[in-house]
Amino acid sequence: MLNFDTVRQWDFGLMPHAYDEHEAMLYALAVGAGRDPLDPCDLRYVYEKDLQVLPSMAASLCAPGPWARDPRTGIDIVRVVHGEQDIVVHEPLPARAELHARAQVTAILDKGVGKGAVVEVTRDLLDQAGKRYVTQRHRSFCRGDGGFSQSHGQSLGRLEALPSVPEREADEELEWPICPRAALFYRLLGDFNPLHVDPAFAREAGYPKPILHGLCMYGMATQVVLRQRADNDARRLRRLAVRFNAPAFPGETLRFRLWYTETELGHPAVHLQARIEARDALVLDRGWFELIKV
Repeated sequence: MLNFDTVRQWDFGLMPHAYDEHEAMLYALAVGAGRDPLDPCDLRYVYEKDLQVLPSMAASLCAPGPWARDPRTGIDIVRVVHGEQDIVVHEPLPARAELHARAQVTAILDKGVGKGAVVEVTRDLLDQAGKRYVTQRHRSFCRGDGGFSQSHGQSLGRLEALPSVPEREADEELEWPICPRAALFYRLLGDFNPLHVDPAFAREAGYPKPILHGLCMYGMATQVVLRQRADNDARRLRRLAVRFNAPAFPGETLRFRLWYTETELGHPAVHLQARIEARDALVLDRGWFELIKV
């Protein structure tokens, strides 16, 4: 059972991460950029000339690692899934940088026995001069840890709910084929969980074959929004948040649904969902992307 005091005080230590143009381009390729090597939209992220970095790459930088596997947390790691990812961009990521982060557990919610718990970890990415590039929140759904507190309800901090998609027809829909080798590429960025590569391990976990990294789909969703609403300019994206609703498999086709709206300050914004039509599966939900005008 989740050890509340241990988890809320967890010391992640300093998490450095130096990257260069090579890693930035590898990330872009892993999340599907470069499908058409003659398309200038794709070359912007996979060619060192005037290179831009996809904002979603921040999710793979300065990662705290598999800390929840430590038995001191008490977390039932077998039943933990990545629930939501939310990045706020303060400054666009440069093509190369030496960054560091310090993470902290900012929220823990006990939803009750049989209903699980939610743990949120927040981390800022900064350079050596202290310049802050992004703030990101990673929420884990701990499905086996509900009921750890004497009284159910909020145990630490406050969990801001992502907005639901509008109850109307989407403004635009488009398809995004997932490369059959997508998971093999994405794992080279540091997520070596065998669930994404080993067929035998995947079957033991209850899946017919290895599943795609949720953060790989996150990068695909980011590209869709940039292409459709930001002239493919990564500098215009200020927030990218999404809920991982169900797994997708390499080789499947995502069907994105986009709703166009504005923030309270009048900036462009996008609600997003993604489905696998072939098996009627909603894989991404409550997507919320905020942009700025130029």
